[in-house]
Amino acid sequence: MSSHDHKPTRKPRDPDFVGADAAMHRAAKRARRRAEETSGSVAVYKDGRIVQEKSSKTTGST
Repeated sequence: MSSHDHKPTRKPRDPDFVGADAAMHRAAKRARRRAEETSGSVAVYKDGRIVQEKSSKTTGST
């Protein structure tokens, strides 16, 4: 065994994916907003299943 503790080197981020996380969050917000305006629910992946998530704004309206 070596006496050196090597930390794993961090790979440089792919330039195509640098803004991908933020873009996905923006798209999710837009999808939820649009769902509130139309059907009142949006399909989401939760606990290994795809479920319809209802908007909190539509549940209390008459």
